[in-house]
Amino acid sequence: IKALLYKMSLQAQVNDEDPNLQITVLQKEITNAQDAVQKSILQVLLAERYNAYLNNYGWRIYQRSTTVNFKKEDIATWSADDFNHTITTLYSKALRPEKQLQQTSLKPYKAIIIKGNTDKLRPTLYDLLAHKILDYYKNDNAYITKPAYLFEIKEPEALATVSVFLNHNFKAADSSSNLLMALRLFQRLMNFHKNDTDASALIDINLERIEWVHENSIIDNKEALYRQAL
Repeated sequence: IKALLYKMSLQAQVNDEDPNLQITVLQKEITNAQDAVQKSILQVLLAERYNAYLNNYGWRIYQRSTTVNFKKEDIATWSADDFNHTITTLYSKALRPEKQLQQTSLKPYKAIIIKGNTDKLRPTLYDLLAHKILDYYKNDNAYITKPAYLFEIKEPEALATVSVFLNHNFKAADSSSNLLMALRLFQRLMNFHKNDTDASALIDINLERIEWVHENSIIDNKEALYRQAL
């Protein structure tokens, strides 16, 4: 994976005009990958390539309408909906081998990780990938086509204690909402760490959940619930 990333960085310096080249390379690597953990890493890397292109050219992409029955081999022709659907699909696939990722130490992957000083907060590969994915879902995908049944965070359980939050089933007709996906991924991460001997990772993700819900919800009596949650 490290060799692949280095090769792609060199290719980008030689030819940065066609983003499809790196995407094709990653798609091929994902298809050929035999190891589920390595495949998850590659899927996250590919999703990040799509997201980077969307961020760089969003001013142009957001003006496009969604097309149907159109062969979309060139991402330069994609709409914002196309990008969001592809990115969320890749992220969903990346977290499928959940137990295996949770049992995978970061040590064998130190060659491709920019190390910080928070080992206890990101103890496994699952934590690292899930947090990267969570950063995407925490964005309210304001640029995609909105359904009539738009999901909004209204339930007070979103700002409740850990046990109440984890046992609440957040439902929505808008199942593709990034806000809903973020809430569910917060639950998965917190559930993974709820019985840790060292509570550092749980406290970290819980504080992130409280702050994010406070900023993105329309819950009645939100300020009082926020103070209580803190």
